[in-house]
Amino acid sequence: MSTPVIQAIYHKIDELYNWRDVTPISESLTKKDKDNKLQTESQNIINEINKLLETSETTTKDKAFIQYLMGKTYNILPAYSSNSELALSKSIKLDPTLVDSWLQLGESYWKKADVIAAKNCFSGALDQDPKNVVALRNMSMVLRMLPTENIEQKKSNVEESVKLAREAVSLSPKDGVSWYILGNAYLASFFLPETPVYTTIRGETFETSKTGKDVKNALAAYYQAENSPVARNNPDLYFNRAVLHKYQEEFQEAVNGFRKAIVLEGGDWPAADIHIKQINDFVYLMESALTRKGNLTHSIFPLAAKVAKYFEVSFRFVA
Repeated sequence: MSTPVIQAIYHKIDELYNWRDVTPISESLTKKDKDNKLQTESQNIINEINKLLETSETTTKDKAFIQYLMGKTYNILPAYSSNSELALSKSIKLDPTLVDSWLQLGESYWKKADVIAAKNCFSGALDQDPKNVVALRNMSMVLRMLPTENIEQKKSNVEESVKLAREAVSLSPKDGVSWYILGNAYLASFFLPETPVYTTIRGETFETSKTGKDVKNALAAYYQAENSPVARNNPDLYFNRAVLHKYQEEFQEAVNGFRKAIVLEGGDWPAADIHIKQINDFVYLMESALTRKGNLTHSIFPLAAKVAKYFEVSFRFVA
């Protein structure tokens, strides 16, 4: 940032990202309103950057940084932007040591669903700065989503994912996003396939859960994440945590979480609505069964088994 103009643009982008991350969706600010503001403000910044590129003579380092600013500005919206990918690729070509360009390009590829390219970018950032918290947590996120040939490779990736997320948290204990990603890593670890465990109750056999250690660790990480003004506005945090509470049969906490997720998502989240309905149906059936002597085992446990199976596919790993 060698000129006052470049510095000013940098701070505008930083302020806009901060507004995006800490301003929740509410009745007074709908998701559409928020996206429209981001679109308008980011376009204004892009116009300034284009003007800067046309009128100023800059060094190669400055050109790389300006392209980074361009790519980051295009990257502020949830959807993938080819303009962001193009600008960030130019930035890295001009200055391969610019860690922030590697990070932003990785996020751009992540939005594009190109997991391999995203991993390569986060690896590029870690090559430049092995202790970079954002690179560590993003690599943790990517490792869980890599295609694998067998379950052992999947387990290895998830174990490394937990390790990297733990390292990110240890380097920045107040970073709520890292805590959220650590929670997701523990969640993935818990639902790794393994040899089923069975229990027999009154002559009927049911598949039971494995150790709940990863569930407890995930919940603890999610609650730590909520202390951050950035992470606490992430609807996926409340959704994933609510599903865990549901799995633990902590129904009131689960319903509260799903409702919070719906609000932060903009008021429309069918998957969360389904979870709430399942809880209501389950509780109603349990209360009904308790009033009918002799039917508790036959009524409750088959439904519990069905609900437990649904849990395995209902999380949303966005970050």
